[in-house]
Amino acid sequence: MKGCPTCVALLLCAAGILAQGPNSNLALTPSKIFSQARPSVVVIVTSDERREALGSGFIVSPGRVATNHHVVAGMNQALVIFSDGDTKPVTKVVADSTEQDLIVLAVETGNRKPVKFGDELSLQQGDAVYALGAPKGLELTFTNGMVSSFRKSNAQFLIQTTAPIAPGSSGGPLFDATGRVVGVTTSMLSDAPGIYFSVGIGDLKRLLRTPQAVALPLGEWAKQQSSSNKTEEASRDLELRQLVYLMEKLSEAHGAHNDIHALRNGIQYFHPGHLSPASRGGGIGENLHATAHVRPERPLQHDLRYWLRQGQTSNRERD
Repeated sequence: MKGCPTCVALLLCAAGILAQGPNSNLALTPSKIFSQARPSVVVIVTSDERREALGSGFIVSPGRVATNHHVVAGMNQALVIFSDGDTKPVTKVVADSTEQDLIVLAVETGNRKPVKFGDELSLQQGDAVYALGAPKGLELTFTNGMVSSFRKSNAQFLIQTTAPIAPGSSGGPLFDATGRVVGVTTSMLSDAPGIYFSVGIGDLKRLLRTPQAVALPLGEWAKQQSSSNKTEEASRDLELRQLVYLMEKLSEAHGAHNDIHALRNGIQYFHPGHLSPASRGGGIGENLHATAHVRPERPLQHDLRYWLRQGQTSNRERD
Protein backbone atom coordinates (compact mmCIF):
# COMPACT_ATOMS: atom_id res chain seq x y z
CA MET A 1 0.00 0.00 0.00
CA LYS A 2 1.29 3.46 -0.91
CA GLY A 3 1.46 5.92 1.97
CA CYS A 4 0.28 9.47 1.49
CA PRO A 5 2.73 12.26 2.37
CA THR A 6 0.24 13.82 4.81
CA CYS A 7 -0.16 10.56 6.73
CA VAL A 8 3.59 10.11 6.95
CA ALA A 9 4.01 13.65 8.25
CA LEU A 10 1.34 13.14 10.89
CA LEU A 11 2.92 9.88 12.00
CA LEU A 12 6.33 11.51 12.28
CA CYS A 13 4.85 14.36 14.30
CA ALA A 14 3.08 11.94 16.65
CA ALA A 15 6.26 9.92 17.06
CA GLY A 16 8.13 13.08 18.02
CA ILE A 17 5.53 14.00 20.63
CA LEU A 18 5.63 10.49 22.11
CA ALA A 19 9.41 10.56 22.21
CA GLN A 20 9.34 13.84 24.13
CA GLY A 21 6.81 12.52 26.61
CA PRO A 22 3.83 14.33 28.09
CA ASN A 23 5.90 16.23 30.68
CA SER A 24 8.81 17.30 28.52
CA ASN A 25 9.95 20.91 28.81
CA LEU A 26 10.74 22.74 25.61
CA ALA A 27 12.92 25.85 25.55
CA LEU A 28 11.08 29.11 25.02
CA THR A 29 12.26 32.28 23.38
CA PRO A 30 13.33 35.01 25.84
CA SER A 31 10.43 37.21 24.73
CA LYS A 32 7.98 34.37 25.43
CA ILE A 33 9.44 33.83 28.89
CA PHE A 34 9.05 37.53 29.66
CA SER A 35 5.50 37.87 28.39
CA GLN A 36 4.46 34.71 30.20
CA ALA A 37 6.03 35.76 33.52
CA ARG A 38 5.25 39.48 33.49
CA PRO A 39 1.82 39.36 35.22
CA SER A 40 3.25 37.21 38.03
CA VAL A 41 6.19 39.45 39.00
CA VAL A 42 5.76 42.33 41.45
CA VAL A 43 7.58 45.25 43.03
CA ILE A 44 7.49 45.34 46.84
CA VAL A 45 7.75 48.73 48.57
CA THR A 46 8.46 48.48 52.30
CA SER A 47 8.63 51.14 54.98
CA ASP A 48 8.67 51.95 58.66
CA GLU A 49 8.51 55.26 60.51
CA ARG A 50 11.96 56.35 59.31
CA ARG A 51 12.74 54.84 55.92
CA GLU A 52 11.51 53.24 52.74
CA ALA A 53 12.99 50.48 50.60
CA LEU A 54 12.00 48.26 47.71
CA GLY A 55 12.55 44.82 46.31
CA SER A 56 10.99 42.33 43.91
CA GLY A 57 8.77 39.30 44.32
CA PHE A 58 6.53 36.86 42.47
CA ILE A 59 3.19 35.13 42.89
CA VAL A 60 3.60 31.52 44.04
CA SER A 61 -0.09 30.68 44.59
CA PRO A 62 -3.38 32.57 44.89
CA GLY A 63 -2.95 35.22 47.58
CA ARG A 64 0.74 34.42 48.15
CA VAL A 65 3.86 36.34 47.07
CA ALA A 66 7.43 35.20 47.73
CA THR A 67 10.50 37.39 48.13
CA ASN A 68 13.72 37.60 50.15
CA HIS A 69 13.45 37.92 53.92
CA HIS A 70 15.81 40.90 53.87
CA VAL A 71 13.43 42.83 51.61
CA VAL A 72 10.93 43.24 54.47
CA ALA A 73 13.21 42.78 57.48
CA GLY A 74 12.81 45.63 59.95
CA MET A 75 9.78 47.05 58.15
CA ASN A 76 6.21 47.13 59.45
CA GLN A 77 4.43 48.11 56.23
CA ALA A 78 4.64 46.72 52.70
CA LEU A 79 2.86 47.40 49.45
CA VAL A 80 2.86 45.19 46.35
CA ILE A 81 2.76 46.80 42.90
CA PHE A 82 1.63 44.54 40.07
CA SER A 83 2.74 44.84 36.46
CA ASP A 84 -0.58 46.41 35.49
CA GLY A 85 -0.09 49.21 38.02
CA ASP A 86 -2.53 47.86 40.60
CA THR A 87 -1.38 48.01 44.22
CA LYS A 88 -2.30 45.91 47.24
CA PRO A 89 -1.06 45.97 50.85
CA VAL A 90 0.73 43.02 52.40
CA THR A 91 -1.47 41.80 55.22
CA LYS A 92 0.34 38.86 56.80
CA VAL A 93 3.51 36.80 56.89
CA VAL A 94 2.64 33.22 56.01
CA ALA A 95 6.09 31.60 56.13
CA ASP A 96 9.53 32.96 56.89
CA SER A 97 13.12 31.71 56.98
CA THR A 98 15.94 34.02 57.96
CA GLU A 99 18.37 31.18 57.31
CA GLN A 100 17.32 30.79 53.68
CA ASP A 101 16.56 34.52 53.31
CA LEU A 102 13.06 33.71 52.07
CA ILE A 103 9.60 34.87 53.09
CA VAL A 104 6.05 34.27 51.85
CA LEU A 105 3.57 37.13 52.19
CA ALA A 106 -0.21 37.21 52.12
CA VAL A 107 -1.54 39.73 49.61
CA GLU A 108 -4.60 39.86 47.38
CA THR A 109 -3.42 38.72 43.93
CA GLY A 110 -6.76 38.56 42.12
CA ASN A 111 -6.93 36.22 39.15
CA ARG A 112 -3.25 36.61 38.24
CA LYS A 113 -1.52 33.32 37.63
CA PRO A 114 1.36 32.09 39.80
CA VAL A 115 4.71 31.23 38.28
CA LYS A 116 5.61 27.64 37.45
CA PHE A 117 8.38 26.04 39.48
CA GLY A 118 11.32 24.25 37.92
CA ASP A 119 14.17 22.31 39.49
CA GLU A 120 17.51 23.96 40.16
CA LEU A 121 19.12 20.53 40.32
CA SER A 122 18.41 20.08 36.62
CA LEU A 123 20.61 23.06 35.77
CA GLN A 124 24.13 22.68 34.45
CA GLN A 125 26.94 25.18 34.14
CA GLY A 126 26.51 27.05 30.89
CA ASP A 127 22.70 26.81 30.84
CA ALA A 128 20.82 29.99 29.98
CA VAL A 129 18.95 31.78 32.79
CA TYR A 130 16.87 34.95 32.99
CA ALA A 131 16.22 37.37 35.86
CA LEU A 132 13.14 39.58 36.14
CA GLY A 133 12.76 42.27 38.78
CA ALA A 134 13.10 45.93 39.68
CA PRO A 135 16.80 46.87 39.98
CA LYS A 136 17.08 50.42 41.31
CA GLY A 137 13.29 50.61 41.07
CA LEU A 138 13.21 49.96 37.32
CA GLU A 139 10.30 47.55 37.29
CA LEU A 140 10.06 44.63 34.86
CA THR A 141 13.75 44.70 33.98
CA PHE A 142 14.59 41.47 32.15
CA THR A 143 18.21 40.30 31.96
CA ASN A 144 19.88 37.14 30.72
CA GLY A 145 23.02 35.21 31.46
CA MET A 146 24.24 31.71 32.17
CA VAL A 147 24.82 29.46 35.13
CA SER A 148 28.41 29.97 36.28
CA SER A 149 28.57 27.65 39.27
CA PHE A 150 26.78 26.32 42.32
CA ARG A 151 27.62 27.25 45.90
CA LYS A 152 26.66 26.00 49.34
CA SER A 153 26.51 28.75 51.96
CA ASN A 154 25.33 27.55 55.37
CA ALA A 155 21.77 26.34 54.79
CA GLN A 156 21.46 27.92 51.35
CA PHE A 157 21.97 26.30 47.97
CA LEU A 158 23.07 29.17 45.73
CA ILE A 159 23.08 29.38 41.96
CA GLN A 160 25.86 31.62 40.70
CA THR A 161 24.97 33.28 37.40
CA THR A 162 25.95 36.08 35.05
CA ALA A 163 22.36 37.40 34.69
CA PRO A 164 22.75 40.98 36.02
CA ILE A 165 20.81 42.08 39.09
CA ALA A 166 21.14 45.12 41.36
CA PRO A 167 19.64 46.47 44.59
CA GLY A 168 15.90 46.27 44.08
CA SER A 169 16.17 42.93 42.25
CA SER A 170 16.21 41.01 45.54
CA GLY A 171 13.36 38.53 45.75
CA GLY A 172 12.70 38.35 42.02
CA PRO A 173 12.48 35.10 40.05
CA LEU A 174 15.31 33.44 38.15
CA PHE A 175 13.98 31.49 35.14
CA ASP A 176 15.46 28.62 33.19
CA ALA A 177 15.15 28.29 29.41
CA THR A 178 11.69 26.70 29.74
CA GLY A 179 10.27 29.69 31.63
CA ARG A 180 10.14 27.93 34.99
CA VAL A 181 11.45 29.52 38.18
CA VAL A 182 14.61 27.83 39.42
CA GLY A 183 15.81 30.43 41.90
CA VAL A 184 15.17 33.63 43.85
CA THR A 185 17.60 36.44 42.98
CA THR A 186 19.31 37.41 46.21
CA SER A 187 22.73 39.03 46.13
CA MET A 188 25.76 40.14 44.13
CA LEU A 189 29.44 40.90 44.62
CA SER A 190 29.65 44.66 44.22
CA ASP A 191 33.38 44.61 43.56
CA ALA A 192 33.25 41.73 41.06
CA PRO A 193 30.96 42.40 38.08
CA GLY A 194 29.31 39.35 36.59
CA ILE A 195 28.90 37.41 39.85
CA TYR A 196 25.30 37.18 41.00
CA PHE A 197 23.56 34.72 43.31
CA SER A 198 20.09 33.22 43.57
CA VAL A 199 18.70 30.93 46.26
CA GLY A 200 17.65 27.60 44.73
CA ILE A 201 13.90 27.22 44.30
CA GLY A 202 13.99 23.98 46.29
CA ASP A 203 14.40 26.01 49.49
CA LEU A 204 11.25 27.99 48.67
CA LYS A 205 9.32 24.82 47.85
CA ARG A 206 10.20 23.41 51.26
CA LEU A 207 9.18 26.66 52.97
CA LEU A 208 5.81 26.59 51.21
CA ARG A 209 5.25 23.05 52.47
CA THR A 210 5.86 24.10 56.07
CA PRO A 211 4.08 27.42 56.66
CA GLN A 212 3.77 28.98 60.10
CA ALA A 213 1.01 27.55 62.26
CA VAL A 214 -0.56 31.01 62.43
CA ALA A 215 -0.05 33.69 59.79
CA LEU A 216 1.07 36.85 61.60
CA PRO A 217 -0.06 40.34 60.64
CA LEU A 218 2.92 42.15 59.15
CA GLY A 219 3.09 44.69 62.00
CA GLU A 220 3.10 41.95 64.64
CA TRP A 221 5.75 40.01 62.72
CA ALA A 222 7.90 43.15 62.56
CA LYS A 223 7.67 43.57 66.36
CA GLN A 224 8.78 39.98 66.90
CA GLN A 225 11.65 40.48 64.46
CA SER A 226 12.77 43.59 66.33
CA SER A 227 12.75 41.72 69.61
CA SER A 228 14.65 38.81 68.06
CA ASN A 229 17.26 41.16 66.56
CA LYS A 230 17.91 42.75 69.95
CA THR A 231 18.47 39.29 71.42
CA GLU A 232 20.89 38.45 68.59
CA GLU A 233 22.80 41.69 69.14
CA ALA A 234 23.14 40.95 72.85
CA SER A 235 24.29 37.45 71.99
CA ARG A 236 26.95 38.76 69.59
CA ASP A 237 28.16 41.21 72.23
CA LEU A 238 28.42 38.37 74.75
CA GLU A 239 30.29 36.19 72.24
CA LEU A 240 32.84 38.94 71.72
CA ARG A 241 33.29 39.44 75.45
CA GLN A 242 33.82 35.71 75.89
CA LEU A 243 36.29 35.73 73.03
CA VAL A 244 38.35 38.53 74.54
CA TYR A 245 38.34 36.74 77.88
CA LEU A 246 39.60 33.60 76.15
CA MET A 247 42.34 35.56 74.43
CA GLU A 248 43.35 37.23 77.69
CA LYS A 249 43.82 33.81 79.27
CA LEU A 250 45.77 32.66 76.24
CA SER A 251 47.92 35.77 76.46
CA GLU A 252 48.59 35.24 80.16
CA ALA A 253 49.56 31.64 79.52
CA HIS A 254 52.23 32.83 77.08
CA GLY A 255 53.53 35.63 79.23
CA ALA A 256 52.14 38.53 77.19
CA HIS A 257 51.39 41.81 78.96
CA ASN A 258 48.11 43.44 77.98
CA ASP A 259 49.06 43.20 74.30
CA ILE A 260 45.73 41.89 73.12
CA HIS A 261 42.94 43.18 70.95
CA ALA A 262 39.78 41.93 69.28
CA LEU A 263 38.51 43.04 65.91
CA ARG A 264 35.04 43.06 64.46
CA ASN A 265 34.65 44.46 60.95
CA GLY A 266 37.91 46.34 61.38
CA ILE A 267 36.96 47.96 64.71
CA GLN A 268 39.40 47.25 67.53
CA TYR A 269 38.24 46.54 71.07
CA PHE A 270 41.07 46.57 73.60
CA HIS A 271 39.22 45.23 76.63
CA PRO A 272 35.70 44.06 77.48
CA GLY A 273 34.67 47.54 78.62
CA HIS A 274 34.98 48.74 75.04
CA LEU A 275 32.81 46.07 73.50
CA SER A 276 29.33 47.62 73.47
CA PRO A 277 29.65 48.88 69.85
CA ALA A 278 29.94 45.25 68.76
CA SER A 279 26.20 44.92 69.12
CA ARG A 280 25.55 47.66 66.56
CA GLY A 281 25.83 47.39 62.80
CA GLY A 282 26.58 44.34 60.73
CA GLY A 283 24.73 41.09 60.97
CA ILE A 284 24.90 37.38 61.43
CA GLY A 285 27.53 35.83 59.20
CA GLU A 286 30.17 38.53 59.46
CA ASN A 287 33.68 37.52 60.40
CA LEU A 288 34.72 38.09 63.99
CA HIS A 289 38.21 37.32 65.20
CA ALA A 290 40.63 38.03 68.00
CA THR A 291 44.39 38.02 67.98
CA ALA A 292 46.76 37.55 70.89
CA HIS A 293 50.22 39.03 70.43
CA VAL A 294 52.02 36.33 72.36
CA ARG A 295 55.53 37.07 71.06
CA PRO A 296 56.85 40.13 69.24
CA GLU A 297 58.49 38.00 66.57
CA ARG A 298 55.28 36.03 65.91
CA PRO A 299 52.37 38.32 66.73
CA LEU A 300 49.84 36.15 64.89
CA GLN A 301 50.78 32.82 66.42
CA HIS A 302 47.30 32.43 67.84
CA ASP A 303 44.41 33.63 65.74
CA LEU A 304 40.97 32.34 66.62
CA ARG A 305 38.32 33.16 64.05
CA TYR A 306 34.65 33.04 64.85
CA TRP A 307 31.84 32.78 62.35
CA LEU A 308 28.48 33.67 63.80
CA ARG A 309 25.64 31.85 62.04
CA GLN A 310 22.17 32.13 63.46
CA GLY A 311 23.49 32.06 67.00
CA GLN A 312 25.81 29.11 66.39
CA THR A 313 29.50 29.80 66.85
CA SER A 314 32.43 27.78 65.64
CA ASN A 315 36.10 28.51 66.04
CA ARG A 316 39.21 27.58 64.13
CA GLU A 317 42.84 28.04 65.02
CA ARG A 318 45.25 29.21 62.37
CA ASP A 319 48.96 28.47 62.55
